[in-house]
Amino acid sequence: MSYCYKIYGLKIKSSRTIELLPEHPDCITDLNIIWTTDEDALDNELEWQPVVTRQLKEKERIAFFRAETPDGPYFKVCFFTDFGKVALIVDPAKINLLILHDMEVSYSHLDSFFVGSILGCILRLKGILCLHASVINIEGHAILLTGKKRSGKSSTAKAFAELGFKILSDDIAVITITDNNFLVQSGYPKIRLRPKPLELFYPDSNYEFVTVYSHRDSKYTDLNSSFWNTPLPLGAIYILGETEGPNDPPFITTISAERMIHLHSNTFASYIITPDLQKKEFEMLGRIARAIPVQYLHFGRNINLVYQQCETILEDLKLLKDHKAEL
Repeated sequence: MSYCYKIYGLKIKSSRTIELLPEHPDCITDLNIIWTTDEDALDNELEWQPVVTRQLKEKERIAFFRAETPDGPYFKVCFFTDFGKVALIVDPAKINLLILHDMEVSYSHLDSFFVGSILGCILRLKGILCLHASVINIEGHAILLTGKKRSGKSSTAKAFAELGFKILSDDIAVITITDNNFLVQSGYPKIRLRPKPLELFYPDSNYEFVTVYSHRDSKYTDLNSSFWNTPLPLGAIYILGETEGPNDPPFITTISAERMIHLHSNTFASYIITPDLQKKEFEMLGRIARAIPVQYLHFGRNINLVYQQCETILEDLKLLKDHKAEL
């Protein structure tokens, strides 16, 4: 039996259920997944050679391999987690994915890992641009919030949802590019929040939130009617950074010459980007940097200012729209 899903623009057929994703009726698939604990499921004739990228040198718990065949290269990525080993093997067409995992790794952990690191790797191997970002629908455009870990991407997106806006994606912004059109794909109807945002948005809740196993101090919360499930054109990108003081009011500055640096530093799963993929990535980032506003949002690490951050972004978007109309 197989189960069908849609996430990040991919139609997926899985050999088992993926609890974090709603089922999708269309099984014309872009990615076929088999989950197994059986080592014999591997093609033992493949000769795996390690691939070392600059970022992988800093990763002790990830290994990347390539096996050449007449049909093209197979790729294998191994993750060594606290719960056990998870390996993904993808064929040259990047349509068939085998996920081999230790028996000790629970389905909940695997599901959490799948919607993040595993799918991020598959998308990057397919040559699709991914940024580490949350995405909001504002007036029919995808507005990206990106930045370093714990910079407030998800909590700011959740605050927008509380103000009546829809969330397109959390954690990964998947951008497909056709000519000069930049489309951001929808993710799945959940958002990951850390303890302080959970206290702010759910002060009286006794609900048992599901743990994000890849970040165990985070929990999944349901977006329900706050989820937007179709792609949207990219409208603007906001890099989340800090003010000098934690309680200083948020403000925005325009990024010009450093746009490419900021965008490149916030790409997702960049540890598997080989030189050929990196060349393609730079070209895509350059096109975005030339066409899309990239702004820097300075704000303190005070969660109580999160709604003020939203208002600051909305005011800036209005200024950008007015400026564009004047040109």
